[in-house]
Amino acid sequence: MVQYIKDQSTTGPISWNTFKSLGIVYWLDDDRLLLELVNGMAKGLFLRNKDPTECSLLYMAMGRVSILSGLWRTASAKSEQRAMIQFLARDFTQTRWRTAASKNAYALLGKQRFGSVKDAVSVCTQHLRDPQLALLVARLTEMNQPIASDGETNSVFLKVLKDTLDTNDSPVKGFLYHWIQGQKEKAGEPILSALKEAQEHVDPTWIILSRGLAQRRFLSMEETGSSWTKVFERARRVSGML
Repeated sequence: MVQYIKDQSTTGPISWNTFKSLGIVYWLDDDRLLLELVNGMAKGLFLRNKDPTECSLLYMAMGRVSILSGLWRTASAKSEQRAMIQFLARDFTQTRWRTAASKNAYALLGKQRFGSVKDAVSVCTQHLRDPQLALLVARLTEMNQPIASDGETNSVFLKVLKDTLDTNDSPVKGFLYHWIQGQKEKAGEPILSALKEAQEHVDPTWIILSRGLAQRRFLSMEETGSSWTKVFERARRVSGML
C-alpha cells in the first residue's frame, strides 16, 4: 500500500478525497512520507484557486509559517491579507505566539475561533464531521513541536479515534486505538470479529487481508504475543476461501 501511495504521488499531489478513501491517516506510520503527502496536497489546494485560505490549515499545522506567509503576500485580493502577513511575522518560538498560531490556523477554516488544538480537533469531528481531518491535524501538530504542541495532542488523537468508532465502522480503527496504547489482546478483538464476518459473508477484501495476517506479513508473533493465536488461526481458515 505504501508503494502504491508513492506511485500515485509521482503523478501529482494526492487529493484529499484520495487521502481519505485510503484511510492514510489511520495506518501510515512513516511521518516523513505523511508530511511529504500533506505538503503536496497543500500546494495543490493553493494552486487550484491561488487562495491561501484553502491551504492555511495544513501549512499552519505543519509549522511551515514562512511558506504560508509568502502565499499570503500574493493574495492582494483578500481583505485579510495585511492582518495575516502581520500575524505570520510573529516569533513563533514564543509561547504566546505558538498558542495564537494554534488558534488562528483553525479560524482560517472560516468557522469560528478556538482556544487549543483540542478544541480545533473537536470541531473538525463534530461540526465538519471529518474525523480523518481531525486525526491528521492532531498528528501534524504532534510532529510540529516548535509551533503548536500543547501537550494534549496524543490524548486528542486517541479520543478522536475512540469517538469515531461504532459497530458499523472500520475494525482497523478499533485495532489502532488499542494497539497504540499497548492493549494487544483488545487490539485483536475487532480484527477477529471482522475475520469471522468475512468467513460468513465471503468478503473478498478481508479474505485477501487474512492471507497477509496468516503469513505474518503485517504483524509477527513476537509483536502480538499469544493473545493473537485465535486471530492467526482464523486468518488461516479465511485465507483459504478464495
